[in-house]
Amino acid sequence: MPVNNPNQEYRTREEYKRAKAEELQRKKDADKRAKDEDQRTREQEKRAKDEERRKKDADKRARVEEQKRTREDDKRTKDEERKRTHEDDRRAKDEHQRNQEVAPKSEKKVNRPIQQEITEEPRQNPQVKASETTQSREAHRSKETKDSPEKTEAPPKYQRVRIRLIPIWLRLVLLVVFAFISVTLGAIVGYGMIGGGNVSDVFQQSTWTHIVDLVDKGK
Repeated sequence: MPVNNPNQEYRTREEYKRAKAEELQRKKDADKRAKDEDQRTREQEKRAKDEERRKKDADKRARVEEQKRTREDDKRTKDEERKRTHEDDRRAKDEHQRNQEVAPKSEKKVNRPIQQEITEEPRQNPQVKASETTQSREAHRSKETKDSPEKTEAPPKYQRVRIRLIPIWLRLVLLVVFAFISVTLGAIVGYGMIGGGNVSDVFQQSTWTHIVDLVDKGK
């Protein structure tokens, strides 16, 4: 049967269906190829990123290893320098001790009596020393009393000064402010919460005039 086609390209429906199926298959193949290409490009990009990460990790490891090596080298050099300085000091001490031991004994013998004469002091009687010390102390005290009469006087007493952190006028101002705040909070709680009215009505003049009128009528 002929197909109602304005272009009259297909003679039968079967040819038309075949052509449509081929076109759909071509489109699917093209889409599949495009997807495969996209997947390949993504895989390539992923590989490139992985390679870059590997390079960065390798560089990082190399830097860490270099830092460790430099630290170890610095530590070794410091330890070697310390050992050398310690050995040099030890050698110098040993040489000094040897020089002292090698020194002639005659000089020591000559110097000993001189040192003994210098160190020895004339021995005196302890009673004489005690009397001399007491006399010198009494004389020193009498001189001090004569020279400095002001020192014998009693020292003046220090008065304790009280410093107030908050002055009196500021206390009064704070008292007035806190009283005003407490009155307003009491009115808000009593009229708005307990009384069941609006909290905003507390700050209006009409509410207070109404309260005053009720009080006057009750009297």
